[in-house]
Amino acid sequence: MTAWVCILKCGDGALYVGSTNDLGKRVAEHEAGLGGRYTEFKRPVRLVFSYETAHMDDACSLEHQVKGWRRAKRMALVRGDYEALVELSKTARGRARQGLHGLSPSPGPSIGSGHGSVQAREGSDGA
Repeated sequence: MTAWVCILKCGDGALYVGSTNDLGKRVAEHEAGLGGRYTEFKRPVRLVFSYETAHMDDACSLEHQVKGWRRAKRMALVRGDYEALVELSKTARGRARQGLHGLSPSPGPSIGSGHGSVQAREGSDGA
């Protein structure tokens, strides 16, 4: 079953990371204030990033990974700035960590290895 990881930009500028098996429905729930406590009082929300996976387990794992990232790294992902994503992923020892379950980013609005794709949303200005 297809599943999604998404990033919503809240009315106060906060970034919400979540996962779902029905992206359109889940975003609509958040927009209506029914998506959960975190976004309930931070409306309006806007979908700025989504990543499609083949299985919900993969989406949940990726959601957990992205929730552990600093804001700057999340914003690089939203912007599709994969060079910055690599730089922000470097450890103190200078080695890049593996990201997005080992997928190698390529230029353009989507990346993937046959089982998923990343989509940066229009108007995701990175602010």
